[in-house]
Amino acid sequence: MSRVRALPVALVVLALVGCTSTSAPDPTGTGTVSPSAGTDELTIEEFAESVLVGQAGADEGSPLVTLQGSLEEDPGVPLSVDVLTLDTTATGTDMTFTVATGDGSTTGWGPTRSWTTPGESAFSDVRGITLTVETTATSLRPYTVMTHVADGLDMLCACSDFPLSLDGDRRVLTALFPPLPAGVETATLGLPGFEPVEVPVTRS
Repeated sequence: MSRVRALPVALVVLALVGCTSTSAPDPTGTGTVSPSAGTDELTIEEFAESVLVGQAGADEGSPLVTLQGSLEEDPGVPLSVDVLTLDTTATGTDMTFTVATGDGSTTGWGPTRSWTTPGESAFSDVRGITLTVETTATSLRPYTVMTHVADGLDMLCACSDFPLSLDGDRRVLTALFPPLPAGVETATLGLPGFEPVEVPVTRS
C-alpha cells in the first residue's frame, strides 16, 4: 500500500491547481500551478489525516467505477483501475483507488511520468489525474506543496507515488483534491491513458 511522504514543516503551503474551461481538459496537459485565493491552509496533522482518509477499509465493498486503459509509456500493457471512494468534505476531496495489470501479468517501468504533470514535478506520483465538475467547468488536481527552488518544481503532492511495478494484485493509491462545490453529485475523472468517466460523489 502506497503512503504519502512525510511533510517537512517548512513546506506546508498548499497549492490548488485549477483550470476553467467549457470542456473537459486534456488529462495529459502540462497546466500551471498557482496558489488559490480563499483556500484555507491546513496544519500538518489535518493535511496528513485528509490524505490518509479512505485507506482503512479500502478493500471493502464494490468499486464505484472500473476503468480499463494503459500507461502512455507502454500502451501494450493493459491496466485496470477501480475507484473505491470519492468523498468530499469542507477541507478536501479524498479519492481512493486501486491499480493492477488488466491481464494479471507482471511488469515494471521504473520511474514513470504517465500520471505526473510534465514539467511540474520532480517525482513519479499521480498528480496528473483530474476531477472535472461539469456544472462549473472547473478542473481540479491533487494538492501540491510548493517550494522555492530555482527550477520551480513542486516537490511534494498530497497523492500516492505511482508503483514502480505492477501485477495482478491491486495496489491502493490515494489523492487529495480541493473540496467540490455544494450540490455536486458526480465528477468526471481523468486518468492519462484512460477514457474520462463520471464517478459518484459522497459527502462526509
